[in-house]
Formats: sequence, structure tokens, C-alpha cells
Amino acid sequence: SLYYPRTYSDITGFEVRNDPVMSDLPLSAGVASFKFFRNTMVRDLTSSECMAEVVESLGLLKDAERDAGGALTRASIRRRDSLSRELGANLNITSTSPSELIDIVRINYTGPDPNIGRGLVDAVKRTYIRRTRAWIRDFLVSQRDYFLREADEAGKEVLAAQREETKLRLDNPYINPSDPGSISAKIAQLEMERRELRLRKRECEGEIGAQRQLLVSLEPAVRTSTEDPSGQYPHYISSDPMQIL
Repeated sequence: SLYYPRTYSDITGFEVRNDPVMSDLPLSAGVASFKFFRNTMVRDLTSSECMAEVVESLGLLKDAERDAGGALTRASIRRRDSLSRELGANLNITSTSPSELIDIVRINYTGPDPNIGRGLVDAVKRTYIRRTRAWIRDFLVSQRDYFLREADEAGKEVLAAQREETKLRLDNPYINPSDPGSISAKIAQLEMERRELRLRKRECEGEIGAQRQLLVSLEPAVRTSTEDPSGQYPHYISSDPMQIL
């Protein structure tokens, strides 16, 4: 310790999980995807915006100059940015992924200040979580119109499906949509009866055709001519099978 400065370290961590709601949103495939947050984790944790908020939350700018509105002056902003870069350089961000949907993030501080480490890593963690939640909320709010349109279209489809179901129930009162197999035996029986009737129909049509050909061949022999008692009107025996019978 006589020749090398002492260093102190503190560490904290948190777990990041893929939100099932966000993963199902069609618009979250890019800038709101879990992969996007995983790839930008280190940059977001040590970004100038995040670290500037951390510096102020730690009370390191209590004596900084401010204007009448309470905002930092340009000199104070430069001081804040310098502190942000200095503290950010002492942070080491690591992450492990037990699965594709979970990340374990660890924030490690190593520096010469024995008093700031614990508060710094906790402030960085809380600030990142708060900023990420706020970003996701703003993203969802900005897409509200899209989701409202999707919900309206889905509602129309559901209403049309319900109307079609009601129409089918009225047209088929003996069919239970939840148990269509209950009438499968009846349908099979009717199909067999229909095939049998079609076969009998073809047989009858063939027999009728044969009888017609027979009548045509016998027509000259069965046609006779007679006269009525008055002797004025000739009579003919008709070849119409219905009249013969």
C-alpha cells in the first residue's frame, strides 16, 4: 500500500427476463425485442444520460450552480458530465445467460473511493431499470393506435364468426358443434341408403329402357284398326303402355 493506491470494489446484480407480452407483440421484433436490450445492455448502463442521472441521485451536485429555474448552469453540466465519465470508467458490466430468455447482469465497481462504490452500483441498477421501464411504456403508448385498430379488426372478425355460428345452428338444429361425432353413425347410415337408392334407380332405369325397346318392336303388331257401331270413326289400340294397362 506504500507504493500502489488502494482500490475498493462493490458489486450488485439483477435479473432480466423476456416479457411474454412484449415477445408476442408484432411491433417489438426490432427495437423492443429482448435481443435488442441484451445487445445494448452495457451501453445503456454506462450511457451519459444514465450516469448523469446517477450522479444527481447520489447528491454529488448539491453545491453545483443553478439558474433561477433550478436547472444546472453550463459549468455545472460540464462538471456533471466529467463526474459521469469518471465514475463510468470504474464500472465493469458483465452478464450471463442461463437461457435464451434470462440474463443475469452484474455491475462491479473498482476504484479508489471507499464510500461511493455501494451507492454507485445500486444507483446505476435502479436508474437503468427505471429508464428501461419508462422507455417501454412510451413505446407502447406510441403504438396505441395500432393496437386499437388491431383490437377493432379482431372484434369484427369475432362478431362475424358468432353470426355465422348462429346461422349454422339455426340451419342445422340437430347438430351439436361441440360434439359432431354424435351424428357420425347417422350420417354413415344415410350415405349407405343413398348409395343403395342410386343403385336401384339405375336398375329401374335399365329395366324401363328395355321395356320401351320391346314396345317399339311390338308396336306394328299390336296396332289394330276397328270401327265403332256407327261406322264413322276408326279406333286404334294405343301403344302407350299406360293406356294398355
